[in-house]
Amino acid sequence: MGVSRAKPIGFFSIFFIAVLILVSCGQKQTDKLTIAAAANMQFAVAELTKVFSEQTGIECETVTSSSGKLTAQIIEGAPFDVLLSADMKFPEELYKRGLTLNEPLVYAYGNLILWTLKPGEEEGITMRIWNLATDPLTTKMHFNHSLQKVASATHVETEISTLPFSKNVVSIRFNQQELKTFCLRLK
Repeated sequence: MGVSRAKPIGFFSIFFIAVLILVSCGQKQTDKLTIAAAANMQFAVAELTKVFSEQTGIECETVTSSSGKLTAQIIEGAPFDVLLSADMKFPEELYKRGLTLNEPLVYAYGNLILWTLKPGEEEGITMRIWNLATDPLTTKMHFNHSLQKVASATHVETEISTLPFSKNVVSIRFNQQELKTFCLRLK
């Protein structure tokens, strides 16, 4: 579920508060929120809840599973405050049953990308990313290791141009259904 963001902390806080207000599962208000999140959202939700808790002082507990299983748990009375589902089918079912405070809203649209990594020349890494979406996409790639150089390359791994990056994050723009190759060098 890709989201472009200029200021991650501000955007995520606004996003998360909006989700809390608009997609609540109808539980009582407390100083702790229990969030049911689709498994494909687990990493994004971890970042969101961390920032949200830091800014509001409200503790968040996250339960991840499939949207269908989480919905079944809510129907059986599980005390979740928020459901972040992978699709609208399940929140709409909960709304029809009167188990939500508000009508469900779409909080994000996902883009499917495929990527591969392989050892490159000069102790580098070759990375290929394919945007399978029918729309252009800008994404930020976050690396756990310190980057020395990031370069766009041809399909035979000849470097074309060096890309700017900051704090091991590089922003990459793709056209619809475009495959790109990058050469990475780590420190």
